[in-house]
Amino acid sequence: MTERSEGIIRPRFGMTELKVTLVRESGDAVDLAVTVGAGTTVGELAHALATRDPERSRTWSAVTLAVSGPDGGTALPVSALVGDVGPRPGARVRVMPASAFHRDGARGEPAATLEIVSGPDAGRGPFPLVAGSTLVGRDRDCAVRLTDPLVSKHHARISVGDVVEIVDLGAANGVYVSGRPVDRAVLRSGDEALLGDTAVRITIPALDGSYARPPLVVPRYAGVSLDAPAPPVPLRPRRPPVLALVIPVTAGIVLYALSGSPYAWLLVALGPMAAAAAYAVDALVAW
Repeated sequence: MTERSEGIIRPRFGMTELKVTLVRESGDAVDLAVTVGAGTTVGELAHALATRDPERSRTWSAVTLAVSGPDGGTALPVSALVGDVGPRPGARVRVMPASAFHRDGARGEPAATLEIVSGPDAGRGPFPLVAGSTLVGRDRDCAVRLTDPLVSKHHARISVGDVVEIVDLGAANGVYVSGRPVDRAVLRSGDEALLGDTAVRITIPALDGSYARPPLVVPRYAGVSLDAPAPPVPLRPRRPPVLALVIPVTAGIVLYALSGSPYAWLLVALGPMAAAAAYAVDALVAW
């Protein structure tokens, strides 16, 4: 879940830092570090980028992000989660009206295709994978419905954004890519994934990875030299409390002379003892 305040996405749980390049309408590009939460949608991220850009030239009531690629750009679905469809670290993005995604969908051009290469449903497909999420499993609400009894009702989710990613939805028999079980994995064109006894192949005509940027190498920080402040001067112990010693003794002697009570000597004894104890405590603190 997220909170929004003045266009800032404030995740409550599981924050992730995402570094992207924002391409403005003027063509200028600026590198950004954005913090998103597990529940942050593409529309929320696009809204934050649009409203907080000091050089924005116009605004739309609803916005999304388009990820630049060899084909000119792919608009991401507004309601999809950033963690599912992207953008991925290092991507070049533009803020677009939300209608751009619907226009792309109206053309019926899939961002990728899925083909079943082995298993009970071998030969079926190709199934078009549009931008967003596609469910794979045996249930009727799955876009790619399989008959393999080893496939769960909701076995996996394939998310298509600036990359194609397959996510295991807790299936009993798991998802295998390159022979190893995975919870989630990014798929390249031609990669195969095993779901139960069914192997599927992903073909990505537009997302061939040719526009992926290399990592940014930053020179090592040399640091700066600072002068340390002078150490504090140690506290000096206070002088012995002479008055605290003299006054009780004098008062005790006077009291005994007037009353003759032996209890007056308690005042004489306890006064110096209390003063000596207080002096010792002060000396210990100063030490």
